[in-house]
Amino acid sequence: MNPNVISTRINDLRAKNSQTLLEAITITIVALVINSMLPLILVKYVYANKQLLQAPPIFDYIAVVSFAVTVLYFLYAFLSNFKREREIFRLMNELDLSEVDELLSDEELKELENIVDEALNKSKKTKTTKKSTRTKKTAKKTSAKKTSRTKKTKK
Repeated sequence: MNPNVISTRINDLRAKNSQTLLEAITITIVALVINSMLPLILVKYVYANKQLLQAPPIFDYIAVVSFAVTVLYFLYAFLSNFKREREIFRLMNELDLSEVDELLSDEELKELENIVDEALNKSKKTKTTKKSTRTKKTAKKTSAKKTSRTKKTKK
């Protein structure tokens, strides 16, 4: 897939995530307003001529429905945004791979692998030579210490 198409798709998914989040916040605020204002409006206009001895059951239903709508839309927004984020992650990986493929050909990759292999081989050789020189130096030091001890004991 073309990298420009992938980038555009990623931007579209991110915009959709932001839009869904904004919608969820808006629905929550509208539900709170409805939950607080609708009972007052109903009492003022619908039940104005009636004497109420207890709260009508519709007041309870308003609270339950507004809460249910808010929770359900929040879950929908959360799950859809999660799904889009996974898609964005997949597209980002695909975009990274396509950029690497465009930058390097197979011959260049093989050449780079050879350079890395040579560098690793050189580092292994230097480590082994360092170890052998260290053992030689320690052997010389121990023999020098022994000779100096024997000289001190003879004096």
